Amino acid sequence: MTDKSHHKRLLLNLYLINAAANMIGALIVGVLSLLTPIEFFKLWRNYVVDDGWIYILMIYPIIVAIGAGLQYIAQRPLTSYFYSAKSNGVDESKLFRSASRRLILLPPIISLLNIFMWTGLSLLDASWMVLVKLNPSLNALPLYSFSWHTLYFSLFRGIIVGSLAAGLALLVVEAYSRKHLIPIFFPQGRLATFKKVWQISIRQRIQFLYFSGTVVPMIIFVGTLFYVESEVRASNVPVTVFSRDLLFYTVSLYIIFVFLSLWLNFLVGKSILEPIRDMIGTIRKVRTGDFNHRARVVSNDEIGVLGDGINKMTVDLVEGEALRHSYNLARKAQLALLPGSPPAIEGLDIAARSVYCQETGGDYIDFLQSSGSNGSQLKVIMGDACGLGISSALLMATGRALVRQRSAMPGTLADIMTDVNRQLVRDVAESCQFMALFYLMFDLQQRTLTWVRAGHNPVIFCDPSTGTAEQLRGSGMALGIDENWHYRQYCRQKLTTGQIIVLGTDGLWETLNRKGQMFGRDPIIRILHQYADVDAKGILTACLFALDRFREGRTIEDDVSMVVIKVS
Repeated sequence: MTDKSHHKRLLLNLYLINAAANMIGALIVGVLSLLTPIEFFKLWRNYVVDDGWIYILMIYPIIVAIGAGLQYIAQRPLTSYFYSAKSNGVDESKLFRSASRRLILLPPIISLLNIFMWTGLSLLDASWMVLVKLNPSLNALPLYSFSWHTLYFSLFRGIIVGSLAAGLALLVVEAYSRKHLIPIFFPQGRLATFKKVWQISIRQRIQFLYFSGTVVPMIIFVGTLFYVESEVRASNVPVTVFSRDLLFYTVSLYIIFVFLSLWLNFLVGKSILEPIRDMIGTIRKVRTGDFNHRARVVSNDEIGVLGDGINKMTVDLVEGEALRHSYNLARKAQLALLPGSPPAIEGLDIAARSVYCQETGGDYIDFLQSSGSNGSQLKVIMGDACGLGISSALLMATGRALVRQRSAMPGTLADIMTDVNRQLVRDVAESCQFMALFYLMFDLQQRTLTWVRAGHNPVIFCDPSTGTAEQLRGSGMALGIDENWHYRQYCRQKLTTGQIIVLGTDGLWETLNRKGQMFGRDPIIRILHQYADVDAKGILTACLFALDRFREGRTIEDDVSMVVIKVS
């Protein structure tokens, strides 16, 4: 079946559904009219049985034609899109948006048209009855010898027919649209994105169900009683006959609306429960790891908004899973750049560790052993890229590559840092990032310590033999800020056995506890004096344990890196 014929069948079904709703509403009121215990309706019943049914067969096709004409006007945007979307010179997006908006509004529009149509027909019927009443020749006929109260009741019946047809059409047209039309226009849901359209909330559905099952039959019953009370005064119907007829009418009214309410309850319940079941199925699939399933969204009420939220959450979970996978790959790549274990060099005992607060971080530790000096020189680099996560990890990797490349060439530490800074400024000029770095070199033959500080925290230099601890400072701006900055190097002579050097990033010194107090350097210095006889790994473990105890369970907010070097 081609799309055109399929769409034509979908639109035709809408006409049939609305026509059926009108026929059911008219049938219900017609049956109740036949059962009304008044002489006028008994005469009307005899008239229908004799030859009045011919009149009904003639008038109802006209009513259906009028309803179909009004419905055609309401459905015209849908028809225009289905039949004109592929034509030349037609703005397909405009037609599609107009048809989508009309599809959302179609059930309430058709319902209002039904009320207007039956109210108008009732007014025409009332006008005819007035003309008949004013014609003396027709007043002699039994069927037309009615009171003026019958005129009011005729209007009342027409409005009731329109209300019943409107309610049935509202639910049935909406159910049909949800199943067949909305998936065409809203395959991804998001009906709530259309503003200024009628949103039938769950509360309104429940209120409509209550109104249809209780208020409407009560209005019909009370309205009929008012008419009966006014008409029975002029009749000679025995009380027993009248009571029997009234009881039969009441029971019939009750039975009709019990079945009608059950059907409406089924439709309303289905419109609420089916989407919820579908969402529960989606959530179960997501819990098992199936992120490809989407909840079916066919309404713009609270359930539709919830379905859109679940689908958005599922998409975010997919993106989050992909991002988590990327983070894991980045973490593995970054760990591969970090030294697996400190180098084993005679004369130095080294321990190092980095703890990231996220999967990746900007802290950087590296060890470079000079090959041209028989292994007597060791360069220790500690860097801290600004920020957290992937961006700082990328900056860290860039800085590491630049430092390693430049360190392989001749030059002093000051020359190395100046050249690295110049190149890094060009790389990060657009991102405004920077990187703090401390470059430290041990010369074991000369027993000297040389360093360059580029905006990094000073290094702690502890000499347990004298009981002193000082900070290795130096002027120097962080890398990546000023391309023309020239760095200076500093030197310390006569290294002796037992001296301890501690490098740490700001995540170590600036860790806060629950009281907002900063960890600082004093706890590290106390540990260095207290465990001066312990190896570098033991000192590192003691420092990190003290840091963990100081945090009191508070999560790490910045990367923590630490290097302990003990002259042996």
